[in-house]
Amino acid sequence: MKNTIRLLMLAVFVFSGDYVFGQEVTLNDTVYKVENGEIFSGNKNVTKTAKPEIREKILFAIEHQNDKFQEAKRIEKQLEKAEKERKREEKKRKQVEKKLKQKQKAQANLEHAIKRHENALKKYNKLKSKGKLSPVKEANWLDKIERLDQSIGKAKLKLK
Repeated sequence: MKNTIRLLMLAVFVFSGDYVFGQEVTLNDTVYKVENGEIFSGNKNVTKTAKPEIREKILFAIEHQNDKFQEAKRIEKQLEKAEKERKREEKKRKQVEKKLKQKQKAQANLEHAIKRHENALKKYNKLKSKGKLSPVKEANWLDKIERLDQSIGKAKLKLK
């Protein structure tokens, strides 16, 4: 795509150079140059001395070159517009991918928090049933379970 745009830009500059500095037309093996509405053959002004048919052919060829120049400009604008659209679509796609990745990470964090909470509850219940918890350790375990419960709540909020 970049090479196409570069080639088109080169073509536009070539056409615009002819347009700004005078346009050349080859007719019957003679090169005519048109500048400011006057026709030159070599360095000689032949605007008034050339036959009307030749003048019309030269002016027609110049108009045809102008049409090509305008067409090249139009195509260049279309390519630029398409390139901008492609970049816009690429940006949207990256944003969607980023949001999906964030959602997946939030889901994984939620699952991890739930697993940690369940494991802590199982261990607490196991220790409590065996009677191996002192009042201080039981308070610590309940505090830990509460913090893990809060982390689940935070993970659920991030998932939304």
